[in-house]
Amino acid sequence: KREKPKTKIEPAPTGEAQQIRAERPAEAPKKPKQEESDIKGVEGEKVSISENHPVEDLNLDPERFQYKVEGLEETGATGSLKGVKKFSKELAGVVLAWKDPADGKTYVVNGHNRVNLAKKTGTDAIDIRFVEADTAQEARAIGALTNIAEGKGTALDAAKYFRDTQTTKEDLESQGVKITDKVANDGISLSNLGDKLFDLVAQGKLSKEKGVILGSKITS
Repeated sequence: KREKPKTKIEPAPTGEAQQIRAERPAEAPKKPKQEESDIKGVEGEKVSISENHPVEDLNLDPERFQYKVEGLEETGATGSLKGVKKFSKELAGVVLAWKDPADGKTYVVNGHNRVNLAKKTGTDAIDIRFVEADTAQEARAIGALTNIAEGKGTALDAAKYFRDTQTTKEDLESQGVKITDKVANDGISLSNLGDKLFDLVAQGKLSKEKGVILGSKITS
């Protein structure tokens, strides 16, 4: 009769062998995982998710993409995360970005403060969503409306965007933005002001509160 081959059982590593196994180099970091998603943006655009996207690949161009105008730093950050010394991927959520076909670079359209913190703290990778837009103006609009829908920024930030893009209350409602939120509602009121009154508010010579009251009485 043939004998069945004996299974060789190796003893568990101990001592030096265990230390050598423990000191083996760690596996290389995973490459960014990108996939299409059915998640919709504020205006209904499809977005693609890129997990563990290299932070060094993200560019900040606040002049083109930051909708906020008050208290901006050169990087487009507003200081909302000032004093935070550690980047938390769990708390940061997902940053919105857009790949410019003109230069092939990836730009942040919503999340300037978070990306600025990630760069300062030496964070290697974060999760981002690519928005689909044909132009930088469209990408900025998606970022701006996302901020406004989340109640971020100030009423003056929102008002300036509404004036620049001639966005109306009806436009916001059709795009799914809740206009009863303070930033959106007060922004609409301020955007109704004439140029002179709006400039007074922007310069701090007329309080935002008074500007909102005056603008809310203007219907056309």
